[in-house]
Amino acid sequence: MEVFFYGILSATIQYPMKIIIEYTAGVNTYQMLTNDGDFERECDGNDELRDQAKALINAGDFEEREEIAKDMLNDGYYTKEDSYLEPEGTLDLVYPDDDLPGTRERIEIANNDFEDYDELYAEQIESNDFCLIRNSYVKRAGYTLAIEIDEPFKVSNLFIEGSTLVYVNKGKEEEFEYTGDAGGWNEDMCYFRGSMGDQESSDSSESGESLYSIAHDKLEKIMAEEYAAYESEWERVNGEHDAEMMAAWKRGNIPDEGEDNWWDLKFVHNNYTVVDDDRIGWLERKKKTDTQEYKDLKDLEKRVARFEQEKQYISDKYRTLFWDASAKNPLQWDAAHHYKSCEDIEVIKSWNQSTKAAILDLQSRLDEVDARKDKAKSDWIKNKGYESLGQRYDLDADDSILFETDVWSHVDLHACIEKYMRSVGKGDIGFTGKDSDEYTDRIQEWDNEITEIDDEFEKEKEALLKSHKL
Repeated sequence: MEVFFYGILSATIQYPMKIIIEYTAGVNTYQMLTNDGDFERECDGNDELRDQAKALINAGDFEEREEIAKDMLNDGYYTKEDSYLEPEGTLDLVYPDDDLPGTRERIEIANNDFEDYDELYAEQIESNDFCLIRNSYVKRAGYTLAIEIDEPFKVSNLFIEGSTLVYVNKGKEEEFEYTGDAGGWNEDMCYFRGSMGDQESSDSSESGESLYSIAHDKLEKIMAEEYAAYESEWERVNGEHDAEMMAAWKRGNIPDEGEDNWWDLKFVHNNYTVVDDDRIGWLERKKKTDTQEYKDLKDLEKRVARFEQEKQYISDKYRTLFWDASAKNPLQWDAAHHYKSCEDIEVIKSWNQSTKAAILDLQSRLDEVDARKDKAKSDWIKNKGYESLGQRYDLDADDSILFETDVWSHVDLHACIEKYMRSVGKGDIGFTGKDSDEYTDRIQEWDNEITEIDDEFEKEKEALLKSHKL
């Protein structure tokens, strides 16, 4: 069976036919201003803009910088503007044939070039004294296209190029008409200073590269062995995850277009798992449940449901493994971030293998503080009479189940408190239940105590970092 949108069998449609495609999604419009060559040309003869830039760089705190940055953007100064249509949106198909009900589904268009502003302007953020970005966001922007097709509609034929949406029909790109904004407009402004974000910046090297970036690169070299071990572990876990996801997909026997690995499939698999509930309902109302079309749609529905169960199970299984693998990245350790804050270029240049040993020792002591912190929190919940419980998805039960855990990051506070209250006969904890106030009080008590423990040990870590000489 040919695979196409919403599972409608091609035999039920007479081609060619006219359809209307409507797509609604968010649009991000980025405006960027940075002190590069384009900015210098903008400043030519504009003393006011030059004075604003100087004041921005020399501003004493973030609030002051933010006000200056807003004034500059509001005055219309920006050197680059880019718009991107979000790939996740709502797709409506309108058919002229009464026997073919219209369809509406949430989809993700795999063929897109969407970028967040921090990815799009990464080079400018890293290499300039300042980078101002304004994001004007429209939550619901409308696009429509009326075309005549000779084959079933395919989501894979949709392409997003910036804020332009096209459908490849008969080998030709058909561009959608922008119909306007349907609401949900908002705006935010971000200020970056070198690679330090909205933090205070350090002096820069003669090349313009920030000290933060130089320190990062130096650490990457001296921690090469540890970083390679992290990358190897990440690739191993990621490979095992992808293999399990692909095996689950194959077991589902859901029609696809021949993708043979999860990396290729994960961006488009939603195209194959959408079941046309409207069509199923229409066939049931017309008492056409004995047709092959109906049987095929119901069979696909069952197989998709089973795959979604396995997908949830695998995601839950690997969530912790991904976290553990990521935690082994030496460039993300607290000790590494401490060294990245160094403001002396000569000190950074002097770092060597003895520096590596110092970083490893510092991180070991920081990890020890974290271990004592987690134990203090575990001891507190046990002293309160709670079991140390986590939740995970169970494939056979198709539901979340409780499990005992000694790993603090796996502990679920709601699960611990709920089980305790049920054990003492106070399980009526719904929104209006007679035990709901006590449930809420216990959650608040938990939050307060854990926050106090966190604050106590974070102060210890801060003192340890402060006392460590770079």
